Amino acid sequence: MKRRDFLWRSGQVLTGLGVGQAVLSQTLWPIPAAEAAPIGQNVPKLALLIGINQYPDASLKGCLTDLDLQQKLLIYRLGFAPENIVTLADNAATPDAIATAIREHLGQQATASTIVIIHFSGLGCIGKTGQPTLLTANKGEIPLTQLAQWLGALPTDKITTILDTSFQSSGEGVQGNVRLRSRPPLVTADLSDPHTASSSLPPLPAFPGLLLTATTDRPFGALPSGQSGLGQSVFGQSVLQSATELDFASWSAGRLTYGLTQSLWQAAPGTPFQTIWAMTQAAMQPQFPGLTGNKLKEQASATGPFSLTATGGIGVITTVNPETGIGEAWLGGVPATVLEQLMARSLLFVQAEAGVIGQVQILERVGLRAKVRFVESTTPDHLWAIAPGQALQEAIRVLSRQPELTIALDQHLTKVERVDAVSALSNVPYLTAINAGEGAADCLLAKVDEQATQVALLPNAPISELVVPVGYGLFTPTQAPIPHTQGDRGEAVKVAIKRLSPTLQTLLAKKILRSTENIMASKLGLRATLDMVSPKAQALTQQMTGAIPADTIVSLDSPTVPAGSHLQYHLQNLGSQILYWLLVGWDSRRNSYLILPTLNSAFGEIVPGLTQPLMSSPANPEWIVRNTTGMAEAFLIASTTPFARTQACVPTDPDNFLHTLDRPLEIVQAILQDLQAASPTAQSLSQPETIALDHQTWATLRFTYQVV
Repeated sequence: MKRRDFLWRSGQVLTGLGVGQAVLSQTLWPIPAAEAAPIGQNVPKLALLIGINQYPDASLKGCLTDLDLQQKLLIYRLGFAPENIVTLADNAATPDAIATAIREHLGQQATASTIVIIHFSGLGCIGKTGQPTLLTANKGEIPLTQLAQWLGALPTDKITTILDTSFQSSGEGVQGNVRLRSRPPLVTADLSDPHTASSSLPPLPAFPGLLLTATTDRPFGALPSGQSGLGQSVFGQSVLQSATELDFASWSAGRLTYGLTQSLWQAAPGTPFQTIWAMTQAAMQPQFPGLTGNKLKEQASATGPFSLTATGGIGVITTVNPETGIGEAWLGGVPATVLEQLMARSLLFVQAEAGVIGQVQILERVGLRAKVRFVESTTPDHLWAIAPGQALQEAIRVLSRQPELTIALDQHLTKVERVDAVSALSNVPYLTAINAGEGAADCLLAKVDEQATQVALLPNAPISELVVPVGYGLFTPTQAPIPHTQGDRGEAVKVAIKRLSPTLQTLLAKKILRSTENIMASKLGLRATLDMVSPKAQALTQQMTGAIPADTIVSLDSPTVPAGSHLQYHLQNLGSQILYWLLVGWDSRRNSYLILPTLNSAFGEIVPGLTQPLMSSPANPEWIVRNTTGMAEAFLIASTTPFARTQACVPTDPDNFLHTLDRPLEIVQAILQDLQAASPTAQSLSQPETIALDHQTWATLRFTYQVV
C-alpha cells in the first residue's frame, strides 16, 4: 500500500484544539516528494453539508453560516461542482434525510476514486445508546457508530468527515459569552462499566478516511478501545470543554468550521495538511490566541483531503450584476481580528488566470459578504471585467479610526450589578456593555469565586459546595480568567470598573494592533525570528510575510521559555526599501512597553539584505524575561517611513530605546497615524472616522511566548 493511500485508509482522527498541541504521528505525515502531489485534482468530488440551528429546546446561531462557509470553500477553492453538493438545513436534516443523502447522493454516484466530504454542524450529546450522538431535526439521533457504518459502506475510502459539535456538556447552553454545541447525556452513566467510570466520553468509532472533530478531553495519544495499528487515533487536549460558536457583530459561526475554512482560503496549492491544521487552530482563537497550535517539523508532507485548485486569498467574487457591474464578494479568508474592523472603501486586488488584473473597492460589507465595484485595471491597454470565481487579495485596508471594546456582563450578575456596571462603563471612552450571550464581546466581566474553608462557613457542608464570591474580574469570552484582574472580596462593581479601566484600555489597544496584523497580505519582504540566548541558545519561533516564498515549514507555536531567560529578536529585510521598526508588547505581568530607536538612529533602519537584532539600547541587544509566569505578547511592526508621531509620545534618549507605557492606547493610536502617513496613495480613501493603510508600506507580526 502506498503511504499516501495509508493516509486515507488509516481512519485517523485529528482533534481541533481550542488551545494546545496535537501530536502528529510520524507514520501519518512524512510523504516522499514524489507522492506529495495534491490529491484529487481531476477526480469526482461529492459533498454532503448538514447544519441545524433550530432545536425544540435550544437554538444555535452559526450552523447555517457554517454551511455557507463550507459551500463557498468547496466550490471556489476545492473545485467542487455546485450540483455535487447537497445541503440539509434545520428541519430538512432528519435522520432519514441524512441516511437517504448518504445512500443516494454519495453511495450511488461515488466510485473508488471519488473524494467525499461530509460536514455536520449542530448539537451533540451522549445519546440513548450511551454513545457519542449527533442530534438532528425532529428530535432525531444518529449515533456516531451508525454514521461510521453508513460511510464505511460507500465505494470510496477517500472520505473526510468534519463534525463541528461535541458530546460532553456542563448542563448549560452558554459558557462565558459563547454558545456550546453540546447537550447533557440522554442516559445516566453506568459507573460499573470500567470504561465509563474512567472516562466521561466513550470511544469514538473508527471512521473511514479522515475525521476532524471540534474538541476532546482525551490525553495525548489515547487509543479508543478496540483500535490499533491502522486504527490509531491522534488526540489533543483543550481548555474548551465543548465545541463553541464565534460571535461577530452580525453573524456567528462554529469555531472549528471558521478556523478550517479561513486557513484553506489563505493556503496555497500544495500546502502540507499539518500546516493547514496549525493555521486552523490559530484561527480558532482569534481574540485571545495565546497558544496557537502544532509544532511543525516536517518539510514535506501530504496535502491530505484538501486539494486546492487556485492561489490563496481572502475571498472570491461570487456574482456580478451585468447591468450595474456591481459584484458580490465572499470574504471567508479575512482573519477574524480584521474582518469586523474592515470598512467600506477598502481596495482588493482581483486575481484571474492571467494574474492580477486590477482592483475592486468595497462599497459596503455585512458580515462575510461585500458589495464591490471595479475601480482600476493593472493593464490599461486591456479592459478587464470582474466575473464570478475571481480570487481577491487585500491591497489597501480601511479600518475604523477608533473601534470600541465590548464587555459582556456575566449571566450570574444580579440586575443591580448589571445596572451599576453599565453606568460605570458609560464613563469610560470607547467601551460598551452587553449581556453575555447576546452578541460579540471582547471580554467578560464576572464574579470571581473561591472555595471557602469548611471551618469558616458551614462545618457540615462538603467543601465542594462552599463557594463564595471574592470580587470581580475579567475573563476571555470562553470564560478563561485574564490574569491579574481579580478584585478584593466585597468590592463594589463600580469600584471594580474603575480599577479595571487601565486593563480594559490595554485590551482595546491590543484589539487595534491585531486589526493591523497582515503577515499574509503585506508586500514587504520580511523575516523575523525570536531566539533564546541563555540559559540555552536556541531559535524559538520564526515568522515571515507572504511576500517571501516559503520553502520550509516553521513553528506556529507559542514557545515556552524559563523565567530569567535572555531573549533576542532578529529582523531580516528581504525587500528593496529601507525599513523602520518598533516593538510594542506586554510582558508576563501584563506590563506594557515600547522599544523604538530614536529618529535618525542607525539602529532603527534596516537596509535591504540586512539582518539586524532589535535592540533595547545601543549596548544591549537582549532583554531578560521577568520572573513571573504567564503569557507574553509582542507586536513587531515595520514601515517604509520612520515612526515620527510615536517617537513624539515618548522621551528621546539615544542610549535607551525601551520605554514603559502608562497609556498604551495613546501609543497605539500614534502608531496608526504613522502607518497611515506611510501610505500616501491611500490618503484619498481615509475619512474622519477611518484610516487607510497600504499593504505595500507596512507589516505587523505578532509573537507570543509562555513564561514558566
